[in-house]
Amino acid sequence: MIAIGLCGAAQPHGGDACLRGPFHGITATNEIGEVLGRPDASDWGCLGGGAPAPALIGAGIPPVQPPTEFCIHPASPNPVPGFTRLVLALPSSGPVSLAVWARRTGHGPPQVLRVRTLLHGEFVAGMHEVNWDGKDDQGVRLAPGIYRVVFSVAGGSVCGDIEIL
Repeated sequence: MIAIGLCGAAQPHGGDACLRGPFHGITATNEIGEVLGRPDASDWGCLGGGAPAPALIGAGIPPVQPPTEFCIHPASPNPVPGFTRLVLALPSSGPVSLAVWARRTGHGPPQVLRVRTLLHGEFVAGMHEVNWDGKDDQGVRLAPGIYRVVFSVAGGSVCGDIEIL
């Protein structure tokens, strides 16, 4: 059970598909983004349902052309001991949102709460890297548990689960 007290951080109107259902597990990765073991088929990926092309951010090789799909690569490392890296692929410029959500259970119905907004605004096409310190919007380290990262663009959302150690 995750106990988080937040004001004004409720699930968005209409309920994003990424925020329905349980936060159930992670795709384990190492520091350079290699998947360890079997990936969770419901985690990460592209808006069209495909798998993201290998992330070249940090490898010193700039992409030759913009990506062809909106994708989010598996967080690395995951589980998260301190910091994790998220790589986003945007084939076109436009509004983007990247947020971290928690599921609170206990007495009453489960609640989904936004705990951190990592990006919100207009972004140019290309590959983007976001480093996250495992903290909420108030700068407090999140409790150990499973959290969901949601990458939203005008056409929908892609998500993946992260475990904070």
